[in-house]
Amino acid sequence: MNFKLSNLLKKYLILFVNLIILVKRILLVSLALANMIIKEKQNFFLLVINSHGSLIFHKNLLRKEMRIDDLVNASSMFYSFNALSNSTLPEHVLNVQKDQNFQFQYQTENRVDTVVSEGFRLSCYHAVTGLKFVLVTAPSNAHEENLNILRQVYKIYSDHVSKDPNYLIDQPIKNKQFDKEISELLE
Repeated sequence: MNFKLSNLLKKYLILFVNLIILVKRILLVSLALANMIIKEKQNFFLLVINSHGSLIFHKNLLRKEMRIDDLVNASSMFYSFNALSNSTLPEHVLNVQKDQNFQFQYQTENRVDTVVSEGFRLSCYHAVTGLKFVLVTAPSNAHEENLNILRQVYKIYSDHVSKDPNYLIDQPIKNKQFDKEISELLE
C-alpha cells in the first residue's frame, strides 16, 4: 500500500515539476513576445491550434514582422501547458440541484482560458471539436471582450472553413474569405 502510494506521489511530483518548467518556458516566451509588441495596438495576433497542437492559422496584426517559428513555438507551448494542466489538476465535478427529483452532475475540464503578463493578455476559446482559438492582446483588454471576439472568429470559421468542401480537417487554413473577414474583425 505504501509502495503504491509513494509511486503515485512520485508520479504527481514529476508531473508538477514538468508543469513548473513549462510555465517558466511560457514566461520566457511571453517576455520575448512582449518585447516585440507595439504598445498602441490592442490586438496583437490570432492563432488557431488544431486538436493535435499544430498551428493551422495565424494572423499577425503587429507592424513588426514575427517569425513563423516564434508563433509555432508559442502555440505548441500553450497547447502543452493546457494539456499538462488538464492531466495534473484534480477533476472538478459540479452538482446542480434543480429540484428534489432530479440531480444534474457534469464534469468540467481543467483548461487554461487566459494568461496575463505585463506585456500581453492571452485568451483562448476552446471549441467542442478540440480547436483552440487564441488571441493575444494588450493586457488592458478585458478577458470577456477577447472571448466575444474569439466566438466571432469561431463563427467565421464555421461559416467559411468548415463548410468549404476543399478543406481537410486539421490542415492549414488557406480560405481567402476567412482571412479577409478575420482581418476586418480584428483591425
